[in-house]
Amino acid sequence: MNADINKLGADTVTIIRAPISNSSRDNSQIRDWSLAVEVDYPYCKVEPFPTTKNRLFIEVEVQREFAANYFRLWLVPGCDVKSTDRMRWRGHEMDITGVPTEWTDFEGEVVYIGVLGYIREG
Repeated sequence: MNADINKLGADTVTIIRAPISNSSRDNSQIRDWSLAVEVDYPYCKVEPFPTTKNRLFIEVEVQREFAANYFRLWLVPGCDVKSTDRMRWRGHEMDITGVPTEWTDFEGEVVYIGVLGYIREG
């Protein structure tokens, strides 16, 4: 395989993974984002994902002021990403929506890992 085939774009995406620890309040297991580990993946592609009021908005907007954006991310093969991780791109930290999925070509080689990111402010 040509090494350039894994270069999907010019974006660097940081995968942020937090370990699970026990809550001091009720001993339940929670992610401790203060101990998160970050790994950068260059050559990814990120694009805003347009939404409409009726499609991907799950929250009820009754007397709330917030902004939400979705992003499509094409991550390079071999990127270690899980649905419980967070991502950062150009200073924007986002949650992962759904399960990261490997996409393959007709020979079965992984071409990219598809992820949908979500940012909510307010």
